This record gives sequence, structure tokens and C-alpha cells, in this order.
Amino acid sequence: MTTSTEKLAAEISSLSDMEKLHLVETILSDLDKPDPEIDRIWAIEARKRWAAYLGGRTASEDYQTVMGKYHHLLLRQGRIYPERLAPLRGKLTRGEGITWKNPLRD
Repeated sequence: MTTSTEKLAAEISSLSDMEKLHLVETILSDLDKPDPEIDRIWAIEARKRWAAYLGGRTASEDYQTVMGKYHHLLLRQGRIYPERLAPLRGKLTRGEGITWKNPLRD
């Protein structure tokens, strides 16, 4: 690290958790700069995928099927907690994955 980075790191360690959180949010928003070209390319891709879905040219899977494929990875990463999700088992239907909020974080 450079001297200025080391000084900054030392100052950050003395901040409260809320101040650190605000700092992280500020840094992340500074790094998250929109790129019109990438947005344009993704818009084209999204339209192609939607048209393929509507035209029956692509397969779709429901939320449970998709999450089932990655369940072991999410458990290992500590991103899901089976005991807290048990009441939701079997209650989500196709399409709900798009707007469903994670009860663990929301």
C-alpha cells in the first residue's frame, strides 16, 4: 500500500460501524458508473431472450428448480439458512422469483 492508502486505512479503523458503512456505500456508488454501450448491448440481449421465451424457443425453469441446482453452494457460502426458509418451501410458484424478496435480508 502507498503511504496515503495506509493513512486512510488507519483513519478508517477508527470510524464507527455506521461511518464505515456510509464510506463503503460512497465508494461503491463511485465505482458503479453506468456504461451506455453495455446498457445498450444488454437491452438488445434482453429483448432477444424475451422474444425467444415468448416464441417457445427457449426452456424455462421455475424458481425451486433453479435454486435446487445451487442449494449446496448457497449453504456452503452461508447465503441461505434452511431453518428460516422451511416455511416457504412449496409456496413459491413460477414467476415469483422475479420479484420475490429474500426474507433473510429484506
